[in-house]
Amino acid sequence: MATTTTTTTLHNVDLRNHHLEKDPCIINTVSFHSDDNSSSDVDDESQLQKHHHEKPKSEHYELITHHHHDHDYHPLRTQITSQTHDFILTHWSFSSSSFSASSSATSYLKTDLPGLASKIFPSALDDRIHLLARLFSVVFLLGEEIDAIVRCDYHENENDDERDERDDEERDEREGVRKEIIQFLKGAFNGVDGRRRNLDREEEECEEEEEFPLVWMLNHVLDEMASHAYLLVMGEVQEAIWRFLGIAGSQRRGEKNDDDDDDALLRFRAKFVDAGMWLPLYRFATGGMVDEEEFGFGGEEMVEWSGVVGGGS
Repeated sequence: MATTTTTTTLHNVDLRNHHLEKDPCIINTVSFHSDDNSSSDVDDESQLQKHHHEKPKSEHYELITHHHHDHDYHPLRTQITSQTHDFILTHWSFSSSSFSASSSATSYLKTDLPGLASKIFPSALDDRIHLLARLFSVVFLLGEEIDAIVRCDYHENENDDERDERDDEERDEREGVRKEIIQFLKGAFNGVDGRRRNLDREEEECEEEEEFPLVWMLNHVLDEMASHAYLLVMGEVQEAIWRFLGIAGSQRRGEKNDDDDDDALLRFRAKFVDAGMWLPLYRFATGGMVDEEEFGFGGEEMVEWSGVVGGGS
């Protein structure tokens, strides 16, 4: 009697927990082969149950056992995209955001920040790529939020003199607001003595952060990143993020900020490069301490951004 080979695919899943119950990240896949009497190959599809920390709910997510291996992207792109979008859409209310370029969930999804992270860091360690995807999404949304908070509205009917006068009156105020936001973000992650704050604290102690969820979402991602590379994250990575967010809101009066998804991604790209985020995040992604010269940072060795963003396959 003829026998056939059945392939059973098992997933090694990262289930590290913190003060939030996070989505799992698939960090490895192993296939075992055995002979049986089945007439066809059977995929072993596993499902995971996720609970929101405030409003428990039962949702099932089918883990994809097979995906296209595009060498231009990290091989876990499919999984981390789903998990990152779920993390953002679960915890961030787009209807309450003050910016317009990505004010809807649909607009956010079109930006495909997890795909961008997978494209820039295709060789990232499997247990770190999901953190980079979340960081890209949270920092992007924070940058857009800060842009909207401190931006002076563009008025088409204003002449240059009127515009300059308003600039003089509001420049200091805008700069002050931007600095306050950055200091709040720094203080939310670091204690007054420079040590990390304990994120495992009572819910009532987080009320201020809960009013601005992107703050604790950033804290959560940074804290998870620090568990892999404490000194790097607490040093170079943090400083690059503060520079990125410090650039946000610096748009001059008269430079109209088009509310377009592609323009929002172009702004992200420009701030990402100008803030020097590429090298420290590459070091985190790969676990290696490559220097700037070896990395080719800052020149034409940079990844070409055309074709990087969006949903390519």
